[in-house]
Amino acid sequence: MENHFIYHITQSSLDDISKQGHYEHPSLAEEGFIHFSTSEQIHRVYQNFYSDLNNLIILQVNVEKLEAELIYEKADDLNDFFPHLYGKLNLEAINNYLPYDQNENYPNH
Repeated sequence: MENHFIYHITQSSLDDISKQGHYEHPSLAEEGFIHFSTSEQIHRVYQNFYSDLNNLIILQVNVEKLEAELIYEKADDLNDFFPHLYGKLNLEAINNYLPYDQNENYPNH
């Protein structure tokens, strides 16, 4: 079944994102895209890359409202295909903004 939501872990506040009018992670300049996860991948991504950080926020993004191109690409180090956004994240696509919770089951529809 196709995912309607993808997720991004960040420490950015919603106020900062709103002031910019979009969300632009440093990986966009460094790698050409913003890393996202599906609902099934988010806890694994947290464990591998973010477990030493505090005050993490989850951006729940509606893929149908994205303005930039979304491509699922293989991440060899995690042996899975992950959503990569090739452009800035437009505010209209952000469906929800939640504190990260290791025990939460994030929906994909």
